[in-house]
This record gives sequence, C-alpha cells and structure tokens, in this order.
Amino acid sequence: MRAYRPIQQSQGAVDAFELVSDAEEIFRLPEDMESSPIVIIPSVSVGNVGQLAIDLLVESSSGGGEEDHARLCGVVHHPLVLPCYGGYPYSLDTRGGGGNKKPMAHPIDIYHVPQTPVFVLQQRAPAAAGCQMDFAMDLMGWLAAGGVTNVWIVGGLDATLRRDEDIGSGDDAHLRYVMASHRAESKDVTESCLLKRGIQALCGTEQNENSRHWKGIWDKERVHMPWALLDAAKDAGLDAVGVFKFVLEGDNTADAQVVARAVIDVVFSSWESRLPDGWRDGSCLLKEPPSWHWIRQSRPTPPGYVF
Repeated sequence: MRAYRPIQQSQGAVDAFELVSDAEEIFRLPEDMESSPIVIIPSVSVGNVGQLAIDLLVESSSGGGEEDHARLCGVVHHPLVLPCYGGYPYSLDTRGGGGNKKPMAHPIDIYHVPQTPVFVLQQRAPAAAGCQMDFAMDLMGWLAAGGVTNVWIVGGLDATLRRDEDIGSGDDAHLRYVMASHRAESKDVTESCLLKRGIQALCGTEQNENSRHWKGIWDKERVHMPWALLDAAKDAGLDAVGVFKFVLEGDNTADAQVVARAVIDVVFSSWESRLPDGWRDGSCLLKEPPSWHWIRQSRPTPPGYVF
C-alpha cells in the first residue's frame, strides 16, 4: 500500500503529490487537539450507498472561509483495488484544489474535516474478486499504524434479507449498527448515542446473539464488504462501528442522505460547535456533488468524470 499527500500551491491548488513513508503523515492532527484520528470509510456494497454518503459528506463540508471545508490530504494506491481514475467530482468551491488545478479522482482519496479529528476516506473502486479480506486487512493495519483508533463504516445492506422484525416504516427504521470491536470504557457511550439517534443493533451480531439470521449471513459472506472491513478492523485492534441501511438496488441517493446524516449526528456529536456550515441544519438535505447531476443528464457531462 502506497500513500501520497498533495503539495499545496497558491490558492489551494494541487500541483503535485509526494510519496509518504509513514501513514502518520496523512493523519497528523494539530498538537492542541486532544484526540486520535477517526476515519469514516464506505463499504463498497449494495446500492453504492456508502460511496454516495461519502460524496455527500465531502461536498457538503463547505463553510464561510477557504479553510472551512474538507480538504484532500492523501491518495492511496493498493494493488488489490481495481484502477479507477477520472476528473474531480466535487464543486469548484470544495477543496481538492483551487483555480483550474484540480486533482483527478483516484480509487482511494482521503479528506480531513478541519477543526475535528475526523477523516473521510472515499473508495471509488472495489477490491478484486476474492481479495476483499486481504485488502481490508492491509487497509486496517495501515490505519492503525497511522495512529487511527476509531473507524466508522457506512453502507447498504440487502433489503431482501430482512426478517419481519426488520421491516418498518420511515428511513430511520431501516438503519442498523454493528460494533465489531470496542473498548469497554467507550462502548456504552457509543451505543447510547446510536440508540438515541434511533439506530438499532443488527440482530445476530455481537450485540444480539439471540438470533442466528444475520450471524449466519455474516459467517458465510465475511470475505465480502462490509463484513471483511469489520473483521479486519477488529483484528487490527481498532474500535469499529458500522452504520448501514437496508436498501434495494436503484437510485440510492435518498438512502445515502439518511446514512450520511446519521453519521454526522453520531460521530460529530462531540464537535457540534465545529461542524461545517453545510452539515449543521439537520432538516436540510446535504449538498449533492455536480457529478450526480451529470450522470442524471441534468447537466452536460465533462469528459473523464467518475461517478
């Protein structure tokens, strides 16, 4: 696994990237911030809900000044992740470069949310078939080496696998969480925040062993996402929480809105006063990136964009 960080030029433009030898160079926080890095990762799974939710977090993280939005801080290359490159998918006023010098979109890009210890990792291409667990183990080991202690995984779960008790009305009724590993001193606090937000535990996981339904699926499909990520995070000694939504394949942008908003409410509860302006109003939809409009053909599609 190789990581690069952007070399920032005038007006925030990204002119080039340089190879970093240590993951800590990507996840380094200000000395006055008394926290370890937290990373939000998409599960490349049903409906691409995780990737869409990450898009919303990045695009909506705009504030009143140049430093008030998520900034591209790293690019990761891994031999098991399929190649995927294209034009920059976010708005001109979203960080990743200024003026006309905007970086390409890579298979894995990492953004930092200023004033918080939170990093957002966007994975635009899946791991090669049969290599999901190997990639997950490498990724989580690399994050742990970079000083990361908490990982949040977002994505979709196949709605056709729901049981009767999983069927409900309203978007929040379809949200579930999984805690694959967590320190005892913070587990109760995290679970309390999740339940207060209306997110239920996924039956059959470590939180609820009275059902074999999802536990059986987990055991059978553990080499696939998101189970590979959860298992690998646990093996790497990271505190891992998955926030998922039951979905069907189709236009899953609305599902991504629900997942992204839930993550904001829970993960950023301790830094509410530092939230980017675009994340503050929970009654408003998060801002969609222009690449979504291009794929819907509501705007002319620039060449070379990835969605």
